[in-house]
Amino acid sequence: MALVALIIASERVDGDEGQLRAALPVAGVPLLERQAERAMTAGAQHIFILVSNLPQPVMAVIDRINARGTETLAVRSLAEVVARMAPEDRLLLVGDALHAAPGQYRAISAAPAPTLLVAPDKQTSIGFERIDAGARWAGLAILPYRLLADHVDLPDDWEPGSTLVRAAVQAGARRMPCDPGLFERGEIALVGDREQAAAIESRLLQNVDFAGGGMGQSLLFAPFARLVGPALLRQQLPSGAVMGGGIILLLACLLLTAMDMPLAGALTGIAGAMAAALARFQMTLKRSGNAEKRLSQVFDALLTGLPLVAAGAALVPWQGFSLSGAMLAAVALSLTLTLILSRLLGHLATDEDGKPASALLPDGEIFLLASAIAAAAGASLFALPATLLTGLAAIMWWVKRLITKP
Repeated sequence: MALVALIIASERVDGDEGQLRAALPVAGVPLLERQAERAMTAGAQHIFILVSNLPQPVMAVIDRINARGTETLAVRSLAEVVARMAPEDRLLLVGDALHAAPGQYRAISAAPAPTLLVAPDKQTSIGFERIDAGARWAGLAILPYRLLADHVDLPDDWEPGSTLVRAAVQAGARRMPCDPGLFERGEIALVGDREQAAAIESRLLQNVDFAGGGMGQSLLFAPFARLVGPALLRQQLPSGAVMGGGIILLLACLLLTAMDMPLAGALTGIAGAMAAALARFQMTLKRSGNAEKRLSQVFDALLTGLPLVAAGAALVPWQGFSLSGAMLAAVALSLTLTLILSRLLGHLATDEDGKPASALLPDGEIFLLASAIAAAAGASLFALPATLLTGLAAIMWWVKRLITKP
């Protein structure tokens, strides 16, 4: 039994007959693509986009979703959808130009068919289709194959999405109520024009966070990504390419550090960390594939090993064993292990919202910042013990918080 998604994309922006509402960009991603991504997250194995014609932006979205491994087709009638479904399949119906959180997609997809997501008929839900005197359809529904099969021969002037919803109401479909506050906060909305798309984009950008990030990300790199990231999103550069650029810069940082050029290495590493933060900003707002996630893990692994490279560069000129050299190596190894431990600990301890609470834990980015400051002051090796002591103090505080948390 497969889950099939049908996304309606027929309404056009008022005053701009060439622009589909569903193709309006939100944070650099067409709304239609964001709908498809969230349907995929909810378990959709096949996606159909119901359009009267096929403009280039819609074709581009279909190509990108197909490239991610989920079959996506443009259709012009319900008959084309039914012909590609099995009788036991269920249909996730997505309203035209609907913006909704991933949780709403998952909730309705887990419900038995037929079920409609509904909202009270209030001022905040005006614009959504009224299904009776006190309720409106909130843009998502889960429907059985039979209901679609019974409505394949619609008159040309009947809107398929509205017809299916009304048929589900007449069939006694279950109603899944949603919090009216979602409409007040704009977490569920119908996008009618560019101004509404921009308002939703603004709210999305305000809520971006980097789960698992520590001191360095919180102090510099996350604010930098929030400032520069929106412009990068509009350029639609692939997040994998941006992360790849960050890895190249970090490799250059490691090479410069190994050549005993600590200031140049630290500054190059900071540039690489900025690129990585921008890529993660994109990945937070867009559905990222396994390749992008692996590149992010590679960057973290390289950055975690930077203290060892810095210590090795300082030890090479000594040409042999010394107590000071052994102590420096021990500090570098301890710092590397501390960075690994703090990353694990940051995912164990959570804040009130259940998100990883790691903003006060050390990370590789804070070592980059400390290295740049220390190298500029002519004491590059001071960054190693300074970051280690700060990290150990933070971890001790974090362990205490983890133990005493109710």
